[in-house]
Amino acid sequence: MLVFFGFSMYYGPLATLSSLLNFLFKPFSFTDMQIAILGAVVIASGLIGAVGFSCYISRSNKFAAVLKSLSIVSIMLLSTGLVGLKFGFPFWSFIVIFSLLGILVTPLYALSYDLGCETSFPVGEAQVTGILNAGGNIFAFMLILIIQTSIGFGTAEQSITSFIVLLSIAIAGTVCFIFVKNILLRMEAERKHYEQDSGNSQELATVGINGTSNQVLANTALENPTENGMPRAGSIVREDGI
Repeated sequence: MLVFFGFSMYYGPLATLSSLLNFLFKPFSFTDMQIAILGAVVIASGLIGAVGFSCYISRSNKFAAVLKSLSIVSIMLLSTGLVGLKFGFPFWSFIVIFSLLGILVTPLYALSYDLGCETSFPVGEAQVTGILNAGGNIFAFMLILIIQTSIGFGTAEQSITSFIVLLSIAIAGTVCFIFVKNILLRMEAERKHYEQDSGNSQELATVGINGTSNQVLANTALENPTENGMPRAGSIVREDGI
């Protein structure tokens, strides 16, 4: 449940921000080209972050620790962006902020999916990711509706108020992530299944070797029934002495 609420309250504000980026930044004299560049920067840097963190997670399996770190640092970056809008930071500073956001937020989504599947195992992966996406999109829909109907667009004050609302919801999602534990039920089940299969394979191999050895000994006894003129133990002696 913590992963669900954390993801929903984190994904919702960021999806809302990306959807309303043009409306929220226009009152601060951002051009359409500059806003488009910020969006492209997030996508490009997200590819780098996804590759880098996936390599680290595959080796460490520290899903919860990385998820907490990414969400906390992302909140710090969003807060910096809010301050930048308020005090008129230069455009290049927003490029840096959005680049870092892309590096951190893109793998954060993937980590949420993975950790959700781990903690809810044996529930199917498709069901888990579908539920997480549904929760995030519901929050995004509600936030967009609230901003459009209650806050509005067009002035710097309205944009700042909308940004504060989105940041507050994202902080609540980060708090949920902080209490998430690194419970890897799916990996544990896969490990036990692998050990069981390895044990069965080893047992079958041992039986096969013993069976082959016994067959060789039996064939040898049939071919050489006597040793030093005396019948070999276990050999069959016919009545004519042969």
